[in-house]
This record gives sequence, structure tokens and C-alpha cells, in this order.
Amino acid sequence: MSLTVPQVLDPSGAYKPLAFFDSSRNELNTLNSDYYQEDQNQVRFLIGAPGLAPDNAKVAVQDGQLHVSGTRHTKSEDGTAESHEQFEKTISLDQSALDVQQMNAKIFDRTLVVDIPKKGATTEQNQS
Repeated sequence: MSLTVPQVLDPSGAYKPLAFFDSSRNELNTLNSDYYQEDQNQVRFLIGAPGLAPDNAKVAVQDGQLHVSGTRHTKSEDGTAESHEQFEKTISLDQSALDVQQMNAKIFDRTLVVDIPKKGATTEQNQS
């Protein structure tokens, strides 16, 4: 699954849905649980990841792409069944504007949060 982030700064600071191209259906899909927010200091990605444990998540930047992958472990409500699902997403980045070496990722409330500061932004401004 490949996600595309528009290269537009929204002064409102609102979260916007990420669109991705669903190759199995050959169409653009915006109905998902993934969002991004951009301001003058950073870009933040919120990627729905229920069942993804921190030790099963991998986040890396390579060739201008943010790669997120891992294995989700979920149990049925009654606890009798367990499933394991591979999870993988790729997001195109503008590496010329982002300081990918300072990327920070964490899982919070069933969501993978990835913060990438913009080049030239100060450390104080990036802490939120």
C-alpha cells in the first residue's frame, strides 16, 4: 500500500486524511484510518495500528519513502481465537524539506505516531 502526502501547508493545522493507491482495486482510496498534520516545524503522521506492539513495529526512511511495517496480533473478544496479520505501508516524503535523521515514532492509543521535523526547525519548536 502506498500513501501520498500532498505538498501543501495547511495553516489551520488540522489533520488531513492520507490517500493511498489500492493496487488490488486499481483506485485511489481515502477511506482509511491514516492522517497527517503539517506545520512550520514538522510533519506528523497518524497511522491506525490496532494490535501492533512497539516491539513488532519497524519504521525507516529509504529512498525518499517512509516505510512502516510490522505484525499485528489480535484476539477475538472471547479470547478463543488469535490472528497474526502482516502490516506494511509506504509514504512518499519530500526529503529535501525534512530532517529524517531526527524522526521520532511511538505507538499511542492504537495509533502509530511518526513525527519528522522540518530542516531548519529548532529542537524547542519540535517538542509538542
